[in-house]
Amino acid sequence: MKNPTAVNSAGTNLYKIAFDDCNDPQYIVNFDTLRFIAVNRSFAAISGYSEKALLSGLKYSDLVPAEDLPRFKDIIKRRKTGVHSERYSFRIKTRSGKIMPVEVSAHLVKLDQHYAVIGSWRDVTSRQVWEKNNREKVSELALANNRILLLTEKIKDVPKLTSSLLKMPTEEHLIKHICTALCDRRQLNYEFCAIYLLNEHYLDYGYSKGVRPRVCRNEMTLPPRIDIRKNHTIAKAFRNFLADRNIFWDSAKGCIILPLAGREKILGLILLRINPKEQELMEANPAAKKGYYDVLETLTNSIGLAIENIRLSEALKIQSIRDGLTGVFNRRYFENTFTEEFQRAKRYKRRLSLLFLDLDKFKAINDTYGHKQGDIILREVAGLLQRNSRKIDSVCRYGGDEFAVILPETDWKGASLKARNISTHVQTYRFTNITNPKNPFRIAISIGISVLSDAINTADDMIIESDKLLFKAKKRNPHALRRPNLPPAVRSR
Repeated sequence: MKNPTAVNSAGTNLYKIAFDDCNDPQYIVNFDTLRFIAVNRSFAAISGYSEKALLSGLKYSDLVPAEDLPRFKDIIKRRKTGVHSERYSFRIKTRSGKIMPVEVSAHLVKLDQHYAVIGSWRDVTSRQVWEKNNREKVSELALANNRILLLTEKIKDVPKLTSSLLKMPTEEHLIKHICTALCDRRQLNYEFCAIYLLNEHYLDYGYSKGVRPRVCRNEMTLPPRIDIRKNHTIAKAFRNFLADRNIFWDSAKGCIILPLAGREKILGLILLRINPKEQELMEANPAAKKGYYDVLETLTNSIGLAIENIRLSEALKIQSIRDGLTGVFNRRYFENTFTEEFQRAKRYKRRLSLLFLDLDKFKAINDTYGHKQGDIILREVAGLLQRNSRKIDSVCRYGGDEFAVILPETDWKGASLKARNISTHVQTYRFTNITNPKNPFRIAISIGISVLSDAINTADDMIIESDKLLFKAKKRNPHALRRPNLPPAVRSR
């Protein structure tokens, strides 16, 4: 089994990528003691404390203003009742005593035998200032000209919409929510809304709502994918965004195209078609039109940042459960998932099997051809395991060149067939040889199989059994399959 020191080293490397180099303030807190386990430089900068001070005994609650402690305790209680992932607005107290509004994104995870909260902060001071200024703009517009009452009512809904973006769990939910809100008669009441998101050299259709326009001026059709290098009107508008981010406006059809801007790049665009009466109001009042544009730009920037936040959150979540080299699940995911599958199978008397796999003579390849060559082989083996597994199976890298495959609803017969199938595919595969491509490597594997039975009481028992059988397979007969000594009743189950 994998040396714990090596596991800790792998975890440290992942932390360096996901936390130290992240521009957002990131932290990990022991859920029971509220003491910081890890912080990055951005977190130290925003809090005003040094990394050493934060890790030397300070608690998360030390950074909470006294008047906000009751709410903080409520958040802790809520997590204990099963709310493991959430976003919310909060206030923190820096070392200088400054009270700062932040947006918190927090995830409760299990690290070894303890629970920890992995989270990030985002300073929303400027957003609150903007909301205040925006409300003032709305009031000024309403007092200045009753003719634009409909327009000002629409602008008033923008802060409500931007706040609701924080509650969206996925990118898909987010863009659907945006389009629905923009076309809702009780909210912003656009006739049509469509969102395209950038994917390399293409804008991919995300979602739309409302009455789709057949065509705007300049042949503005709405295909599922648009090449930004072509002469399509939307492609031209996007290239213009890359240059100066100006709004595209087709006054003949009332079409507006705006960029969805992230922190450092444009993520896509949003196309809106406004009501003709509203367009008349803006054309008759240039000041109102400019204010309207300002609000739209702020709205789309908020949408872009919300999309980027979700992507960053998803990336962090994936990094926490995926092996960085091979892309399959990591050991932490394996331990949590296998425990859950074991308990479910034990409780409901379901079938469950586990494969432990190890590459034969892999160390010799590393020693002779280098770790870069070894990494390529590990990635190709992981790919073979994934391609030859079901959706309900979980392929995991247990450590080094050792993999584990969790097989729910699988008895001994099914597990042995799966193992032999994997063994055959690996042995017949021509593994890349970076030194001599015309002479690919041939690799064999050893596999240990354990099957849930009445004699097995814990998930660890099953893991230990698979590991022992794998060891016997390697010692007695490389690339052989070892089956557990099961009673007849179990074999027939």
